[in-house]
Amino acid sequence: MESAVAVISWGCHLLATKTALYEITPVTLIIMRLVMAVFLLFIIAKSTGRDFSIDRKNHSYIFLLALIAVFHLWIQVTGLKYTTVSNTGWIIGTAPVFMALLGFVFFRKGCG
Repeated sequence: MESAVAVISWGCHLLATKTALYEITPVTLIIMRLVMAVFLLFIIAKSTGRDFSIDRKNHSYIFLLALIAVFHLWIQVTGLKYTTVSNTGWIIGTAPVFMALLGFVFFRKGCG
């Protein structure tokens, strides 16, 4: 059941983003999305009672990964402003294939 909800949510997010872009800017949308994510993750962390503490030595890596994620989201939302939902879906859907191919070409790493 959880996987069905995840698939439906993932499938609707591009359409919802495209619709929201008629009213707000990409930057505003990204900020709203990130604030909602932090709020929901905080609720999940508190309700499960798990320890999510992070070593200080990992802060720079986490910050770098967060910057990459925000940059990716900015490119996706800005691109969605100028093209269709189906084009964006194809680009996002084929990205893992190209990442695997580029990883093989540049790092000689196979899948597995």
